[in-house]
Amino acid sequence: MVASDGLPTDIAAPTSLGYSIRFKLGNVILAKRESGLKIRRKSVHIYKAQFAINTQGGPFAAHRGWVAVDVTFKGKRFRFVTTHLESEVPPTRLKEAQELVSKTGPLRVKGQKILVGDFNSDPKGRVDAADSYKAIARAGLQDAWLKAGKGQGLSASAPTNELLRSPIPLRYKERIDLSFAKPHLRVLKAKRIGLKPTDRTPSGLWPSDHAGLAVTYRLGR
Repeated sequence: MVASDGLPTDIAAPTSLGYSIRFKLGNVILAKRESGLKIRRKSVHIYKAQFAINTQGGPFAAHRGWVAVDVTFKGKRFRFVTTHLESEVPPTRLKEAQELVSKTGPLRVKGQKILVGDFNSDPKGRVDAADSYKAIARAGLQDAWLKAGKGQGLSASAPTNELLRSPIPLRYKERIDLSFAKPHLRVLKAKRIGLKPTDRTPSGLWPSDHAGLAVTYRLGR
């Protein structure tokens, strides 16, 4: 693990069945050790826009944010940012996206930026509204799938697989797992991963309830 926001959402509550349930939510950046790769700085931020609901255990607040690292790879520098925008409340999600690309956000630095994550906003508005995606695109960030992806690139909304045990090939309905770059980078490859039955664990679990997105960029000079 290179950087984490420390799971800012961590809620536990008892149930009427005699056991407790716990919900954790956060962001993590992992980096494979490579010759010439250096992590120079780590940054963490929790969005101002949040939402809360009342439960029997008291108010439940979902705290979401972003994590960033400044990287040098073989003499080339860039900032890498990951986030997971709100899934249930579209107005809150839009405010998070606007904060992400604002003057005080992690993308307003000089040099190359790469932004990845689950944005819960489909560019065509198939299930989730496109407004958050558009807010990011208007800030000048390039969607890698549009440059090198084949097909629709759908990666989410497979409710039958929430427990990762679906016995059938997964079917996705929207493209919300995305990778952006600014200034524009040459995208060598963009593909979905974790879709084959052979990708499951020996016990039959899928890697995720989403398809994975793997993007290969050629860094600038």
